[in-house]
Amino acid sequence: MKYSKTGKFLSTCAGWCKNKMKNTRLAMAAWWKAESRDILLTFRYFAASALMLTIIQVPFRAGVLAWVCLVPFILVCRREARLWRLMWISYVVSLLYWLGNLYWIGLVTVPGYVLFSMSQGLYWPVLVVCVRYVRRKWPGALLAAVPILFVGAEAWQGVIYTCLLYTSPSPRDLSTSRMPSSA
Repeated sequence: MKYSKTGKFLSTCAGWCKNKMKNTRLAMAAWWKAESRDILLTFRYFAASALMLTIIQVPFRAGVLAWVCLVPFILVCRREARLWRLMWISYVVSLLYWLGNLYWIGLVTVPGYVLFSMSQGLYWPVLVVCVRYVRRKWPGALLAAVPILFVGAEAWQGVIYTCLLYTSPSPRDLSTSRMPSSA
């Protein structure tokens, strides 16, 4: 008698666990489908901005896109999106953007090309945080803040790389000059 009650109890527990696992698997599949769709959408928005920023430049000369190239970037930096996801995806797209647009440095030095592209790629995640902050705190000021943020980031890149260039003297004129020997 005891054995049949225990067996019935175990089969009930097993059926309950089986249903729970099935529901959990279905929930996980639905969650993953939604997450992968959101990741892909975020990637597409950043890639659209990167593509427009690329074809603005010399070989294509589609300068008219300068007026709209940052719109996808701004739209994807919405409050509902997870910040870590935005930062990682923006870094990956930005890294690909710089690797594609600075290809000519690779003809001179491959490690320099990769490292420089990696350091340049760090600006988009910083801009993601800044744009999200402005969208959250002052949504009406977004139109004025975005150009200031992006031009400021470009200026900051110039300051960092120029200061690194002109404050590291060459070995032959270490005591006399702060300028590189090629200047």
